[in-house]
Amino acid sequence: PLSERLAENIRPSTRALDHERLLEAAAAAFLEARADDAIALLRDAIRERPKSFRARYQLGLVLGNVDRLHEAITEVEHAVALDPTCFPALKNLAVLFERSGFRARALEAWERAAPLAPDEATRARVADHVTRLRSRALRLYVRLGLRGFFFDRAPRWAVYTGILCMLEARAAEGGER
Repeated sequence: PLSERLAENIRPSTRALDHERLLEAAAAAFLEARADDAIALLRDAIRERPKSFRARYQLGLVLGNVDRLHEAITEVEHAVALDPTCFPALKNLAVLFERSGFRARALEAWERAAPLAPDEATRARVADHVTRLRSRALRLYVRLGLRGFFFDRAPRWAVYTGILCMLEARAAEGGER
């Protein structure tokens, strides 16, 4: 496989060491602007260890950098499932959702990431971004004339997520985005 050609120094030693070398070779390939090679190496690493957070997360980042957004989202979602407390993974998942136009999913990911932010300044920036996303959803809600929604009966996150889902559905049908 490609991993043998690109990382010739991989010897049949311990599996952990081989996995680590695959990740290092993938990172080097990406830094040398060889994204396709990095993707192939990371897929080899995932075949070897399907539950490797680092391999899944790095693959998601590489795929996102080459605008293969849906594949990137899938890989970063796998990584988040393996470590749901990783702020960078949740933040990057939210960014990928936004880049793909999935506003409701982006809002959910940002809200999950906020309490995991490493410091107060980052937490405040994430909170400001969440507020902007919510206000955009509410402006669109009013502009589209949606009425009779369940504001008084549902938690706020459900309301905003519901609004964004409806707006995305209307946008897919040719309405305003």
